[in-house]
Amino acid sequence: VDHFSRVDYVVPQISLTSEETVKAKHSFEVWAASHGVKVKHYHADNGCFQDNAWKADCEVKGQGVTYCGVGAHWQNGIAEKRICDLNDMATVILNYAQRKWPQAISTHLWPCALRAASDTGNSLPRLNQQQSPIEIFSNAKVRPNLRHHHPFGCPVYVLDGKLQSGQKARKKWTDRARVGVNLGFSPQHSKSVALVLSLSTGLVSTQFHCQFDESFQTVRGIDANLQPPSLWQQKASVK
Repeated sequence: VDHFSRVDYVVPQISLTSEETVKAKHSFEVWAASHGVKVKHYHADNGCFQDNAWKADCEVKGQGVTYCGVGAHWQNGIAEKRICDLNDMATVILNYAQRKWPQAISTHLWPCALRAASDTGNSLPRLNQQQSPIEIFSNAKVRPNLRHHHPFGCPVYVLDGKLQSGQKARKKWTDRARVGVNLGFSPQHSKSVALVLSLSTGLVSTQFHCQFDESFQTVRGIDANLQPPSLWQQKASVK
């Protein structure tokens, strides 16, 4: 989290090894550079941030590093508070989606919910501020377009691939769209491009031609036998 703008950046890690942590550091710095920001200093906790790999990477790039005292987490209170806020927000949106669509939403989507919570928080102005954190961080006067934000986990209907490419529709009564799970917008595309989890394959793809059921009306209160089967948990070998 940036102390000045309060913008945060989430990088899911498989482990807390030095290699994984330095990779996350590089990812953040590339993202910051894309917004015209060069990272010059880090203020961190102890633990993996005391490892030689982290210190060496900072030294090579001419970046300063300071640490809070052992057990004195309040000395890094901004980051600690943001971690709590992101966890709370991700828990709320994931639980909400799971109650609305229990057949398709699982707690295994937690990393995606955490990133979606971060994206939403970065796009909304903080209390008593006129600009959002991402506007302050990038020194841009363009407000993020909030119409690209949709409820996490809501059903999203993706236009058939042949129709997307301009081909004629197939038989009259065949489906012209497939339903998937909204995982937020893609971090590597325009904000109008969504990440969609396929119910049948368990794969995540970027999609533009989408319609979002933000109120879960097409899956709520409907007999489970009439809903599209959710097979992604089986494909991904999760329960």
